[in-house]
Amino acid sequence: MIFFVWLLMAAGGASAQASVSQLNSFISCKPFAAKSDGKQACIVIVAVRNADGTIAKGKTVSLQSSRSDHDVIEPSEAVTDERGITHFEVRSSQSGTSTITAICDGVEIERGILLDGAVGIYTFDGIETDNIVRDLSLQENHGKLFGGPELVPGKTGQAIFLDGHSQHVEIPNAPSMSGADGSYIEAWVRADTDVNDRELQIIAQKSYAHRGDYALALNKGRIVYHYRSAQRPKDQLEEALSLARVVQPETWRHTVGFWEGSDIEERVRHHGYVRGYVSGETFDPQPKSQQVEGIWMGRKEGQPFSIGRSGDDSSHFHGTIDEVRVYNRALYDEEMRRNYSGDTTITFGLEPPSDFQADDQTLPECVVLAWDLCGPEVTTYEIYRSDHSDVTITPENLLIVVPHGRDHFRDYNVRFDSSYHYRILAKSFTNASLASEVVSATPFPAAKEEKWYLGDGHFHTFTHDVIAEDFTPELTLAEAKKLEFDFVLVTEHNSLGSYFRAEDQATEDFIVFGNGQEISDGGKHRTGAFLRHFIPTANQSVQEQNAMALSMGAEVGPNHSEYREGPNNITLFELVNDRDWYSFDTWDNQYLKKGIPVIAKGGSDAHGRWSVKRGIRWCVWAERHSYMAIKEAIQKGRTLAVDGKGLLCMLRVNEAMIGDRLQITSGTPLEIKIDATADEGAITEVKLIKYGEVIKTWEPNTSQFKTTWNDKDFDGQSTYYRLEVESEELELKAVSSAIFVVEPS
Repeated sequence: MIFFVWLLMAAGGASAQASVSQLNSFISCKPFAAKSDGKQACIVIVAVRNADGTIAKGKTVSLQSSRSDHDVIEPSEAVTDERGITHFEVRSSQSGTSTITAICDGVEIERGILLDGAVGIYTFDGIETDNIVRDLSLQENHGKLFGGPELVPGKTGQAIFLDGHSQHVEIPNAPSMSGADGSYIEAWVRADTDVNDRELQIIAQKSYAHRGDYALALNKGRIVYHYRSAQRPKDQLEEALSLARVVQPETWRHTVGFWEGSDIEERVRHHGYVRGYVSGETFDPQPKSQQVEGIWMGRKEGQPFSIGRSGDDSSHFHGTIDEVRVYNRALYDEEMRRNYSGDTTITFGLEPPSDFQADDQTLPECVVLAWDLCGPEVTTYEIYRSDHSDVTITPENLLIVVPHGRDHFRDYNVRFDSSYHYRILAKSFTNASLASEVVSATPFPAAKEEKWYLGDGHFHTFTHDVIAEDFTPELTLAEAKKLEFDFVLVTEHNSLGSYFRAEDQATEDFIVFGNGQEISDGGKHRTGAFLRHFIPTANQSVQEQNAMALSMGAEVGPNHSEYREGPNNITLFELVNDRDWYSFDTWDNQYLKKGIPVIAKGGSDAHGRWSVKRGIRWCVWAERHSYMAIKEAIQKGRTLAVDGKGLLCMLRVNEAMIGDRLQITSGTPLEIKIDATADEGAITEVKLIKYGEVIKTWEPNTSQFKTTWNDKDFDGQSTYYRLEVESEELELKAVSSAIFVVEPS
């Protein structure tokens, strides 16, 4: 009989405490904003649980709104299903914010917990002598207490106090908790007096081999979140650790950590991919730790999930833990705030931002769009652009998805001889407002000045494997401006993490391409330039990753690698990384000789302000100093790879210049023109390369070198020319992209 009752309890059936619990039941709202048109709905889910955390199925639930005169709730009441949940839709024709409560068996349910993506919700309320810690989510990932933790008053209801030696909670391994596509942990903690002395205290961790698949922890009072990639070595962590101590002893703190995951549709998080948060008396949306890394597949060890220790019986937590929640995706800021406060409000009156403006006079060849921010219930803004004044809201016209909290966007992908028309709308997840009125702009041109523009094609502005307090887009790019860079291509590891903030740093004299990525799949690294969204590396071959970049009109190619036997679908080749030059054999033999126009690129691989001083690595010949002019020049192959400032060269074949494809008939004379300049010192060697072979060498030993030289007449066989120039005195080298010579097709 005892065994039979235990089975009923484990299955969510009747138990000694089969009464609806206010502490264990909750309301989940998503979307939590809608238009006040009486049609668009906010969705409300009520999860009903008994006092011991078991599922309360077959219970009648009614939903109430604080604005009952204005809101329509459908259905008026519902019965919980096998999972103990009910669904409601709430609509209104009157703008305003409503607080939602539910009634079940006379118990008022009024706490909010987000259910979408939840794989573990642990309140620690109603734990009985069986020591079972019930999971209130829909996944039934129940755990068990070990070591006899004390049940103490918590942040809400009951919590567990852990002695820092052996006490913990263990949840058996389950596919839903793998975290392979994204992970998130939050918990209220009250660390004991020794928090600043303990090197590592695990709040919650999945698996334990090599410090776990993902984990939220404290390290001497600092917040830390990490996850491990299936594409990295097993012992390598992607970790976000705060520099400062953010958790004080014997003080309640709301701790959060997440890895944003590998979902290509998740395009709104442009800040960082591994992050940690800490809040006290009020919710703090600013991350305390972050690392821009992470479009991988998470590692799955198949070991238990632990609360209060690492699964290998180490790194025990000392103090009180309450309200642990685990999700298989990262939560938006407003979702985190709602979990923090237990919010059950929904908002009607979802409208487009007011005061939407288009400024075409501040920057050349740029339209600066600005608007007034909506409320926190808005998760994203969508901007639509068209050449026609009647901007229709269609996927083809979608220009950009902007995360909440941003009130402006710079549109650099414009031409100065065209007019553009824009509309904006606000979204709360799937719910969208109406679109704004149309605003229009006609950009003015940058001054025409055809020359070499000096910059960098491999540049990091956010922390990856370097801990630096001043490692931000603002400070890092300010250093590049100070050093008189003309342009920078930002290439964060597996992220467009600094896109908006980076491009905000651009001026009339300093162009920033924030839409680059160092595609890092644990093997060969590549640059993606001019991307519309990031390139995920999980479950994709290098060839597939390259193809995705090219499909969006981007450029792609290897970084700091000879790239032997690499796929042929590339357009860039990083010949120099910092001061290290790579063999040109692969570039010549695998690409250029096959007629594949892979252009020369250089990169400093700067990580933070201190390494920006490595200087210029990529030069682009453009007719104007503007975003579009430099971008189009790169796409035409008008580039030099260099290892510093002070050495430039130009190559022309007949009327063609670097990057061109010269089409001539057999027997046409070939006139080669070379122009090289060293700012200081002498040019010591100039090499003309034809089809991978040096056909002519000069040793001018002057600061300027100009010559015209005639090659044999074109024999009808496709070929190419490129140039290498050196200055031993300056210890500089410049290598040009190729000019292809072919017969007309």
